[in-house]
Amino acid sequence: GSDRARLAEEMLSQDGTIRLAALEEIVSLGDPAAAEAVAYAACHEDTETARAVLYAIRFARPAAAEPALALSLCDARPDVRRAAAEAIWHRPPPESFEGSLSLCLAEALSTEREPETIRPLLCAVAVAGGPSAIEPLTAHLARERTDPEADEAAAALATRFPDLVRATWATAPARAERRWARALLKTASPSVPEASRE
Repeated sequence: GSDRARLAEEMLSQDGTIRLAALEEIVSLGDPAAAEAVAYAACHEDTETARAVLYAIRFARPAAAEPALALSLCDARPDVRRAAAEAIWHRPPPESFEGSLSLCLAEALSTEREPETIRPLLCAVAVAGGPSAIEPLTAHLARERTDPEADEAAAALATRFPDLVRATWATAPARAERRWARALLKTASPSVPEASRE
């Protein structure tokens, strides 16, 4: 409860080993109050601490987690950006697909150059991407080689925003057009159970 939250916040001022142990405890307990108490440290100067905070705030309520995650997507350190994307990927969808988290996620997808960070960003887009993610995702879908996660993100956006995706599909470059078409087809026809195919 609130005692653990206060203690977790105090532990952030300790040395690295104690800090990391306190953050690991938040994760093991799945304590939302403690996770919210440390969310402000998502961009901590120590990269390992920042990553551990981002892992812990997976348990925080959206009001505390989403601003910290959005800020961390813009961090100069690739490891922190990757941890933020992974945290978004493992959280429930945001309260709004047009809020700051979804907007920052789209911006991150359009500017990220680290290959190891792009995959978790695409997975995060599948969970939390809003209309603003359609354009940067189209750029990924237009590449000769894309991660399978790009197709999963496309299917998620086509499900959430079919009209916007159809409009994008109509003007997309050839590769992206084909990939958007597949995503739209997946959303248009529900899968047929195996037994009924025989």
